[in-house]
This record gives sequence, C-alpha cells and structure tokens, in this order.
Amino acid sequence: MSNQPKILVIGKNSFLAQAHLQQNPKATALTYEQAMARPEFITYADYVINCAIDPNFYTDAYTTEIDTDHQILPHLGKNTTYIMLSSRKVYGPSGFPYTETQTPDPRCPYGKNKLKAEGTVRETLGDKACILRLSNIFGLEVDPPRKTFTGSISRDLVETDQIILQAAPETKKDFLQASEFARILDDVIRHDLSGTYNVGAGISVRLDAFVSAILKGYGSGKLIADNHTIQDQFEMDCGKLSKTLQQSLSKDDILTAAYETGQSLRAWQRKHTN
Repeated sequence: MSNQPKILVIGKNSFLAQAHLQQNPKATALTYEQAMARPEFITYADYVINCAIDPNFYTDAYTTEIDTDHQILPHLGKNTTYIMLSSRKVYGPSGFPYTETQTPDPRCPYGKNKLKAEGTVRETLGDKACILRLSNIFGLEVDPPRKTFTGSISRDLVETDQIILQAAPETKKDFLQASEFARILDDVIRHDLSGTYNVGAGISVRLDAFVSAILKGYGSGKLIADNHTIQDQFEMDCGKLSKTLQQSLSKDDILTAAYETGQSLRAWQRKHTN
C-alpha cells in the first residue's frame, strides 16, 4: 500500500497549477468544473490545492457565487487539508516588508475578496486550512498570460518586442520563480503545515533590473520607462515559512530565473512564428 498522500489540484490549466504539476505529476488534476461535477474527488483527497479563480473575482464586489474556495469547502472530507492560494494584495498597496501579523488593509476588489475568502476558509476549517499569501510568481506564461505584472510584460514582449513599465524603474517588488513556488508547495504538504504564510522570495528587486534580465535572456526588446512614480512597492517577510522550510534566495537567484524566463519566451516565440 502506498503512503503517498492523495493530492487534488483544482484549476489544472492555471499557471500555478501547471507549475505544481511539473514538480508533482502524480497529483490528480481537475478543472474547477470537473471538480464540482465529481465532488467525491474532493472528499477523499488528503490535500486539496485550489488554483481556480472566477475572472470576476479580480474586479467585482464579493459574492459567494464568484468565490471558488467557498464553493469547494462543503465537499471537503473531515481529514482533508485545504491549501488556499491567497495574495499579498490582502495587505494593501505597498509594504516593506509585509508580515503575517500585520492588519490587512486591501484597497482593490481582488485583495478585499481574497481577505473575505481567507476568513471563510479559516473559520470553517481551523487547523485543516493552510493559507498561502503569494508574491509575484513568474515564469513562462504567454498562452494565455495572467492579468499580472509578469503575465502582462511577457505578452507585450512577445507581441511588440518591448516592455513598458507602469511604475518608476526603481520601484522594488518581491518576485518568486514558479519552480521555487512549486518546491515550496511540495514542502508545505510534506510538513503538513496549517495556518497563514507569506510565500515569496523574501527580498525585492528593482523593476528595471528584473525586466532587463528578461530582455537579456530573450535576446532583443526595449525597456520603456515613462512613468516616474514609485507605486505598489513591496517585499514579503517569509521568516515564518523559512523556519520550517529552510528557504534562502538571493537577488542573483531571482535575476538568473528572470533571464531563463526570457530564454523560454524566445523559444516559445520561435516555435509559434515559424
């Protein structure tokens, strides 16, 4: 008999789900619609990771109908650990660093909705809930890209051979490569963590340095920086998670991963234009 936990990934086509599945191909993966149609997969899983999101969750006021976490919760088995992917947006517009103990102050609908969903998950599941507040997760994503900073610049680079920054080049953000996110997610399951954790690099890098590394890997492209306002600047304090998972990343690690993302974008572009 196998001692491997039964892992169910919901939202199998999402960028984050695909990152996890590359690391853990034996996990069961379903779309949100498939999971809702076959709730027994949810009930009998040891771990459920929800990567699904309703597009309206980004922009609309909260309702339970657009909250996929709320819809999944009734189907969980009593011994199932639920891993919710939340966002640093619950904290507010900027912070150095964000810590799990600070009072959240979301300003955008997405942040407000994630905070509301967190409360429901926490209240319903107690210590069977693990809530991960993610920084900017990046990697190869162009078909289709997410509506995130890294998703948008990837699309713009492939389509227009340029990246236009919407904030001052010296703005700093916390970026985490998708492969490292997947490794952390595996470790969260391996250590059977519960509670609320920041997941990021734990360091921040300038936008111009990050984008320049992508352009260098891509082999062409232009960086346009007309906006000189520092905005939405943040860094994650990942000390709570690091105490268990021994995480340690440097700025060079992040910029190397950005360079490799640029290389992957170029390979994708060549494949789809020839």
